[in-house]
Amino acid sequence: MDVTPELQAYYERDKEHLRLRAGRDRLELWRTQDVLRRVLPPPPARILDVGGGPGSTPSGCRPTATR
Repeated sequence: MDVTPELQAYYERDKEHLRLRAGRDRLELWRTQDVLRRVLPPPPARILDVGGGPGSTPSGCRPTATR
């Protein structure tokens, strides 16, 4: 998949990470992390994060995902 220069520039500015940490958008982050904690296997487990953003969502699941 080709990434447009605009999309590349957006993620390089780290705005998505900041967006999910402020205001109403925190609910999106918290809800996503809540769902992941309930559906991911218990530790010890290996989970592959294939990416799709700045990594904000899996960072909140570290206590659950040990490897």
